[in-house]
Amino acid sequence: MKKYYTIDSEIVKDSLDCLSKNFPESIYLSGGMSAQFFLPKEYRRNSGDLDFDGPVKPTYSKFKETLKDLIEPCDIKTLNFKKSRYTYDGILEYNEDSLSLQFPRRSLKSFDQHYESLNRELENTIDCDYNNNKIKLINPNDLIIRKIRRSEIFKREYNIDKTEIPKNLNQEIQKINWLKETFDIQDVNPKEAAYIVAEVRLIADIFDIKTLMTYYEDINEKYIMNNLDSIPVYDKKSLNQFVKFIFD
Repeated sequence: MKKYYTIDSEIVKDSLDCLSKNFPESIYLSGGMSAQFFLPKEYRRNSGDLDFDGPVKPTYSKFKETLKDLIEPCDIKTLNFKKSRYTYDGILEYNEDSLSLQFPRRSLKSFDQHYESLNRELENTIDCDYNNNKIKLINPNDLIIRKIRRSEIFKREYNIDKTEIPKNLNQEIQKINWLKETFDIQDVNPKEAAYIVAEVRLIADIFDIKTLMTYYEDINEKYIMNNLDSIPVYDKKSLNQFVKFIFD
């Protein structure tokens, strides 16, 4: 079963410490783990991956070569690789734990569509001091943009109706962590499995949006609204409805 962590977990701290020693200038931490740097400890929800991104389009061999060069000087026991449908994965195994470092796989068309927004995100990154080194974090405003867009896609494509803004963050994070630790898609058909995964991710994304808007002091709602369609939008009406749901 997949394991889940926060930035306070030893394997995450060791991995980030290792990566921060020679972190590529064009790459930044871009997923749910990055949100945790801006949140109180009690609202750092469990996550199974360290997601990275940037305005570069590496081949699979280049991804493996770069990650090996970053990891090999450190005391990481095993580094394996996997090419998933949407990501390149470097899987670290350390003291009986495992953690996936992910970078998006994009077609040339998709990369061209994302290139401007990836450069904007890179320009807006926040340098985080990490054990006398630095690691680049996606700006929470840009992370909210990403999560709004992805959440709208999950909600629309999987027709997930039971969606609500969490009123009690303590109860919600317990719910999310429980869902991630217990949901099992081994014995269900692929369509049902995809729905379960999308529903859990949607709940987690909405939680991240809510907690960042509550605790990050420099939320810029105008910036968020102006950049939501920086990548082509499949269903503008649906996106506008979801934005209204988030901000109302």
